[in-house]
Amino acid sequence: MQISGANQRIDLTDTATFITGIETIKFSGAGHSNLILNAQSVIDLSSGGNTLTVDGDAGDTLYLDNVGWNDDGVQNGYNVFTLQAATVKVNAAITVVPPPSYIISDAATAAQIGGFFTDGADEVVIDFGGIQYNQTDLSGGIIDLTGFGLEDTLVIAIHDGIISEGDAHYHNVPYRSHYIKQSVPNDHTSYYGINTDRVSWQKSASRARLVSQSLELTTYSYITYSSIHEIGNIQITGLPSGLPDSQFIFM
Repeated sequence: MQISGANQRIDLTDTATFITGIETIKFSGAGHSNLILNAQSVIDLSSGGNTLTVDGDAGDTLYLDNVGWNDDGVQNGYNVFTLQAATVKVNAAITVVPPPSYIISDAATAAQIGGFFTDGADEVVIDFGGIQYNQTDLSGGIIDLTGFGLEDTLVIAIHDGIISEGDAHYHNVPYRSHYIKQSVPNDHTSYYGINTDRVSWQKSASRARLVSQSLELTTYSYITYSSIHEIGNIQITGLPSGLPDSQFIFM
């Protein structure tokens, strides 16, 4: 498909299902043209190969409207990007713009997120630089993500916490939890403690929590007693109802 008009803006994220059998889009007009694609539109456009080639020149821009595109490098003069089953080959002269990311690292950056969200797919990253949640200046506070959409992604940095191990753990529907880190601070004959950082959210989430807690096991007269103490938490509010688990990414 050739686009010959000048300064074109084409958004195929909503209309791709009405256009099929397209393997190449070429901008040949004057000026600066913009093309917006997501992975599903590439698949819908294709006649079966799930690959789209975008040609143009300097000044043209391709916006990739999904989080998680892989940059597979330059192949035969084209920058190649893949996501799931979709592949986009882009003329090296064209500027490629991925979805924007916003990093929340402290109370100040959390307070400034209000104007970040766009109509496309946005990515919010929570990364406190490798410390436990209860040690941040947001402990006991709120991250308000009003404006976060069903197409947006919440990335949780798994180096926050105590040690470098963690695993996904789902329990007690309708709640989900992902245990980020845990450690054994001491191990004596009468006391055994485990600290755990976790992310919990409701099924069809409208809110989530970042929690630091301590599990204490104490033995008296050969009987072991356990108790869990929450030592810090951060509330995440403003999430849209119906947000799927797949929009929570841990990396």
